[in-house]
Amino acid sequence: MEAETILLVDDDEDILDLIERHLSNRGYEVLTAYDGEQAISLLDKIKFDLVITDLKMPKFDGMEVLRRAKEKDPNIEVVILTGHGTMDSVVEALRDGGAFDYLQKPLHNIKQLSFVTKKALERKRLRLENQKLIEALNETNSRLKGKCMRVSKDITGIIQLVSSSSDDAIKHTVVPALEAIVEVLKSEEMG
Repeated sequence: MEAETILLVDDDEDILDLIERHLSNRGYEVLTAYDGEQAISLLDKIKFDLVITDLKMPKFDGMEVLRRAKEKDPNIEVVILTGHGTMDSVVEALRDGGAFDYLQKPLHNIKQLSFVTKKALERKRLRLENQKLIEALNETNSRLKGKCMRVSKDITGIIQLVSSSSDDAIKHTVVPALEAIVEVLKSEEMG
């Protein structure tokens, strides 16, 4: 499996270097940006699996990075990382912006970031897998509806043949049974 790509955005170079080293050592491909403008430029050029961004930065803030990342790829996960958090910014990032999580700086336990990173990437993988399964299910349902329509037409033809038979016993037993099957198939086509 190809290494998952993370965009790390923070205007504090020490934090950027620390987190970049930590995530790179765990097998992720990590690209860094020192401000929101540079992050948005990278988002336009490269497909990322996860963005970890500081909230307060010059030029474009983390909320703008979040918005642009989701605009470019609705399946991307974004983690907001900041030392300037307020409840309003937490609510906006998580509920309104679609951020996966929100972590406070300083990170006293870097393992927390590892855990959140792992969970965010897992959620993205599951969401993409679900989308593929839904597409496959819809395609299979479409094929089955087509088969039901063909079988229904075939049975309707058989009903016409049997109806023209001179044997009344066959007409009164086989025709109603076949008509019931056709009704079931038609209800499946509609559903």
